[in-house]
Amino acid sequence: MVNNDLGEEDIEEVLESHNRYRVVIANGKESRGNPGPQPAARTMMELIWDDELAVIARRWALQCKLFEKDQCRDVERFRVWQNVNVLNMDIVKNSTSRERIHFHITSWYDEVEDFDNAEVG
Repeated sequence: MVNNDLGEEDIEEVLESHNRYRVVIANGKESRGNPGPQPAARTMMELIWDDELAVIARRWALQCKLFEKDQCRDVERFRVWQNVNVLNMDIVKNSTSRERIHFHITSWYDEVEDFDNAEVG
């Protein structure tokens, strides 16, 4: 995804995929974890697209050094978090952009299996 700008359908998939998982967490329906289940969220708003953050995220992606955490992510309006995901293109070579986005977000979310529910704060 680093080499291509996201189109409207791609943005829609990013938002739909994230928000689908956010609803699961917000409602306390995630049973996985180490240990699980994950507690319900106190305040988890629907994710919306932000053009400023999209520009910044693209710059980070183009400069990314895999598994190094950068320190300069925040914008004036709020704090920003970083997620890194590596995709073996052989697995998805015949997939659409939308399918690859869904795959990335799902594989990132599935890390909940390793998340200690006591870490939620």
